[in-house]
Amino acid sequence: MASSLYIKRLELSGFKTFVKRTTLTIDSGMTSIVGPNGCGKSNIIDAVRWVLGEQSAKALRASRMEELVFHGSEREKPVGMAEVTITLDNEQGLLGKQGPEISLTRRLYRSGESEYLINRSSVRLKDITDLILDTGITTGAYVIMEQGKIDSVLSARPTERMSLFEEAAGVMRYQQQKEEAERKLAATQQNLVRVGDIVHELKRQLDSLERQAKVAEQYQEMRKRVQELRARARAVELARGRAELEAAEAEAAAAHRSAEAGRVVVAERTAALRAGRERQEGLEARVRELESELGRIREGSVAFRAELETLRLRLSQAVIHREERERSLGESLAAQEKLAAKAEVVREEASKEESRLASVRVELEDFIREVKGLEEALAAARGDLTARRQALGTQADRLHQQPDSADREGGVREPLDEFRQHVPTLEWPLIRLFQADEAKRPALLAALGPLADAAVVETWGQAEALLRAWREQREAPLALVVLEAIPEPGPRGELPEGATCWVDEAVSCPPRYGPLARALLGNVAMFDDERVTAAGAGRSHVSVSGIKVFEPGIVWWPGRLPASARAAGTELAMLLAAAVRELGGIEAKIVELEADLAESRRFESAARIEQVRLEQSLSGRLGEREQIEQTATESASRVAGLRGEIAVLAESQAKLEAELRQREEAHGGERRHEDELTGSLFAVQDERQRARDAMGPLDDEVEEARTRLDEAQSAAYAAEGRVQEARTRFELVRHDFEAEFGTGNEPGHLDDLAARPLNDEEFSQLGRLEGRLAEMGEAVNLLALDEFKDLGERHAEYQRQIEDLRSSREKLQRAIYRLDRESERRFDRTFATIRENFHTMFRRLFGGGEADLKLVESEEGERGIEIEAKPPGKRTESIALLSGGEKALTSTALLFALYTTKPSPFCFLDELDAPLDDANTDRFMKILKEFNAQTQFIMITHNKHTMELADSLYGITMEEPGVSKVVSVRLRTAQPAAQPA
Repeated sequence: MASSLYIKRLELSGFKTFVKRTTLTIDSGMTSIVGPNGCGKSNIIDAVRWVLGEQSAKALRASRMEELVFHGSEREKPVGMAEVTITLDNEQGLLGKQGPEISLTRRLYRSGESEYLINRSSVRLKDITDLILDTGITTGAYVIMEQGKIDSVLSARPTERMSLFEEAAGVMRYQQQKEEAERKLAATQQNLVRVGDIVHELKRQLDSLERQAKVAEQYQEMRKRVQELRARARAVELARGRAELEAAEAEAAAAHRSAEAGRVVVAERTAALRAGRERQEGLEARVRELESELGRIREGSVAFRAELETLRLRLSQAVIHREERERSLGESLAAQEKLAAKAEVVREEASKEESRLASVRVELEDFIREVKGLEEALAAARGDLTARRQALGTQADRLHQQPDSADREGGVREPLDEFRQHVPTLEWPLIRLFQADEAKRPALLAALGPLADAAVVETWGQAEALLRAWREQREAPLALVVLEAIPEPGPRGELPEGATCWVDEAVSCPPRYGPLARALLGNVAMFDDERVTAAGAGRSHVSVSGIKVFEPGIVWWPGRLPASARAAGTELAMLLAAAVRELGGIEAKIVELEADLAESRRFESAARIEQVRLEQSLSGRLGEREQIEQTATESASRVAGLRGEIAVLAESQAKLEAELRQREEAHGGERRHEDELTGSLFAVQDERQRARDAMGPLDDEVEEARTRLDEAQSAAYAAEGRVQEARTRFELVRHDFEAEFGTGNEPGHLDDLAARPLNDEEFSQLGRLEGRLAEMGEAVNLLALDEFKDLGERHAEYQRQIEDLRSSREKLQRAIYRLDRESERRFDRTFATIRENFHTMFRRLFGGGEADLKLVESEEGERGIEIEAKPPGKRTESIALLSGGEKALTSTALLFALYTTKPSPFCFLDELDAPLDDANTDRFMKILKEFNAQTQFIMITHNKHTMELADSLYGITMEEPGVSKVVSVRLRTAQPAAQPA
């Protein structure tokens, strides 16, 4: 194969009806995919179209993408993901430096999320599209040919056909670059307009900000003088507030010292009270501890009794469990015996299937030998038929070189009526049995020749009786036609080009003589006089006026000779009749041999399928036998385990009985300890009561000390409040100062300001300036200076951007112009080549005729392509008037013309041969064989002739409804080629 970019593997998992992972290993030759309707063959085409980037669910025969994920069947559950991987050979590096083998993968999850991968690395859809662009394997190209595409190519508008030619010309990449450049050009133009508007607006704002900046500068100078005067005035107020704060803080410190002395007294009294309470709490804790321990012992006593009951219950359960394990041991031993019996049955069935498989293999070898023998016999019969036809032509030449009768319609001179006593059903002469128009009567006479005067009898016995009586009374020659010896009409080929009809279609006769008319006249074509000699060789034919052309190339016209010249050809006429009968027998034998050959081939195919089925069944039996043996091993292990478990259970039962005795002895000691704890509890409760009585006087002393402490703390709180008020006033003044002047924590600076109080003139100046500032108010934009500077910089930056955008626009326009010129040059050159190839391919497929492609332009200015097709013998130019088969051949000619120009590495044909007859299928397959040197063909077909030409055969079955399965055979080796993964 010239191109190495062909499919090596196709893997499907969860895609439509392919629920299990299925791998199709595809060779470089021709591959046929066959199977009944509805089994999922076309799903393989959909999988290839999908993994190559198809985004239309309708094109994949679905309403939405989620329907591509297997949705379940009666036995199989739905899956959560559909995945298709196509592996391509890249030895020649046609897809870049991706490696000698490239895998393209597409996944779709039921949630709607999707993934794309190249060599198992995650990528974007655009990466896959760019990788295969202009390689001839995109979904929009001719990598997939199907019946629907045939109709779409012919019924599409001229402008819609351009994509196929552009793909063949390799301009898709240029068009993609042009579209991207046009998008960038449009974006650049929009940016240029937008930046221009921004520059215009910035210029208007700059003019306004320039005036505002001048006013703001004057405002800032006046405000600076006002701040200086106000800072000196506020500094005096701040110094006064600081002095008041310091005096209040001294008074608060004295009050805090008095409160601290009272707090010491309260602490001492509280400590004594706390010690008494701690002793009381200790006694309380001891009481609770004794009560808790006593309760625990009592609960333990209950627990002891419960534990004893539990131990007794466990002992009872251990006995029951041991008995159950002993029963299980008996059941396992019985199951072992059943498994042994079942294993023996499976061994016998496997042995039978091995014998049957050997028998099928022997039958398959016999069928192969039988097919070979039938093919040799068929070839010999066809050679014999050719020889007999040549001999018949020679006899016909001899017959028609004799003088013929001018008055055939009058019959022979010697009447046969006197012989009807021997043969009552005698018909004579033969020409009277056939009726024809006067204009076509000479053609009938020429086709019959000397047999026109023959006598017609029913059986060989009548022929013998008539011949015996004739020889006794006469010596003249006699021609006889025996009806029971006339063979059944066989198939005849197509009517030769230019012929008006077959001769038997131009005559009428009684129904019982229909086979006779078909045998004598059914393979003789009728032409007009001017076309009879130009009709070519192949079989005998006649003209309307009686000219006859024999198969070897002899032209004969009987003319108008006297009747006496007819007797000389009677003997040759009888020989000719016998030769016709012999020729019919050979043709019947050929038909019988062809039927036997087809039947043997069907038996051979069935034997191959039976062989594959038996191999799979035998494999299943062997697997079942291994599983039974494994189960038997597991059962033996279980028996051993049960015996060990029974021993362990017996030991556990003895331990439980000993533990029960120990627990009953310990329960008596716990009861004696409970009596001792009860006496200790009563003693501790008496001591706790005495501690409670001593706590009363200590509570009174603590309360008195706390009262005096509260009075001292109230005085301290009052002093603290006065400090807080002074600090608040000082902080307000300082806050106002800092908010207005931004300083106040620098003592030296504040002292300098407080040392220079304002005089009367400065107070007056401060009032005037504050009034002026109040008049200017909010009309002054203090940010105008900074905004004016920033806006000027932005204006300059946008001016530079405008220049850059104009330069980019010019570069993009030049690039678009170059891409247009290169695309047009490539397209025109490729179109001329495709046009010539289309004409040649059309004539090859139709055996003649005319076809052409023309560039047209729509009203909107878009270019398109018109298709003209004239099959042989037709004058129509409209492709809409062609038949289904003619449309299929026309579309195939166009697609192969594209292939000749730019072959696709591989191509899927979806029942493209369905509308073709046998002759057109042969021509179609002959062309496929020629292209197979550079293109890998995968064909979905129902045509047996197409299947015979394939190198590999994949069968798609649906043993379970809704689930497709693949069975594959390499026809050259008859070995399995693919298995579900």
